[in-house]
Amino acid sequence: MNKIAYSAFIAFVASLLTLVSVNALSESERDDRDDAGLESITLAELAEHDSAESCWKAVKRHQKVTPWRQ
Repeated sequence: MNKIAYSAFIAFVASLLTLVSVNALSESERDDRDDAGLESITLAELAEHDSAESCWKAVKRHQKVTPWRQ
């Protein structure tokens, strides 16, 4: 019985540490810092990039965007 309780406790602690790590790595504070050096684009410039080779997306500030993956 002690082995089962110990294994369950270790699994619980490991899952808590995983959740804390994921939360720490996904903080959005870096987004504000990184955006400071970017220049704005116009809707006309955005419209020039509507092909499959150069596809841009307009997003609202602080909107989460999933990175594109092949």
